[in-house]
Amino acid sequence: MEELLREQFVRLLRYAYPGFLLLFLYAWKDGCGFKAFHDNAGTVLVALFGLTLGAMVFVAYRFVLGELIIFPLVNAAHTLLSRRFPIKAGVTGWVGLEFHVPLGQRRSAYGYLRSECGDAAEVRKVDLIHTELHILYLSSVILSALGAYGFTAGQVSLGQVRLAGFLFFVAAVIADMHVHIRERIYFETVVGADRVGKLLQKGGYVRPAQSGKLSQA
Repeated sequence: MEELLREQFVRLLRYAYPGFLLLFLYAWKDGCGFKAFHDNAGTVLVALFGLTLGAMVFVAYRFVLGELIIFPLVNAAHTLLSRRFPIKAGVTGWVGLEFHVPLGQRRSAYGYLRSECGDAAEVRKVDLIHTELHILYLSSVILSALGAYGFTAGQVSLGQVRLAGFLFFVAAVIADMHVHIRERIYFETVVGADRVGKLLQKGGYVRPAQSGKLSQA
């Protein structure tokens, strides 16, 4: 029961944050309009509207903007940096460099490994950490979108919002790389590269000849 409540709390936090951030920005830019909206709808309906709006924004961000653009680009940049500078590749780069998982399957392989070899406590901890990462990315996306709208509408006052969006994105990328390095170390040391290779083979991400340690990331 406790585990279920924690899982639902993480999901609620992910859905609620973008909606309430948008409501806050609406109140900041148009206090009179927000007050009229609140007076007409009431606190409960405003909260439900924020949660519903947040859920729609989060799903679109995660499965469209995130999975198709942001996350692959950040993972690729992290892997390239690991080749030029003395930093470890993240877990997605590691499964590619170490086990030759094809580029388009690395995030899927990473999700598979998390579901197959993370104990319940570790999975809960990682889910909460990833929720915190989503908060940074969502803040960046929402503030950048608002700043872009302000730029096209000639609202110079939104320049600070654009700057905040950029700073949140930088913070999100740095935190994302740090988290994926920690996860890579977990898979390397706690799970073990041999077991990871066998799991990737079992999941169909690599052929048997590729499941061994092939290169040093």
